[in-house]
Amino acid sequence: LVPKGGCVWDIGANDGVWNSNSFYLINSLNYSAVLFEPEAEVFLSLRRRYGTADSPFAGRVELYNMALLKSAEVMDYRVFPAS
Repeated sequence: LVPKGGCVWDIGANDGVWNSNSFYLINSLNYSAVLFEPEAEVFLSLRRRYGTADSPFAGRVELYNMALLKSAEVMDYRVFPAS
């Protein structure tokens, strides 16, 4: 069983729904969340879902438009567009 009210970190959160590991936890089990998405256009969808001032998730979901890497260097990455 997954306990209610935990916290999830989603690295590569996408739009918060498609292929999401955190959607159910946030929306059904009242988890707080820290969501990372490096692709700017996709991040906008994530922000529309969770980051608006009138969102029921305000104060519970933190959003970051960045990637997490082992290295402190700036690195290139690939984006695979949705089909």
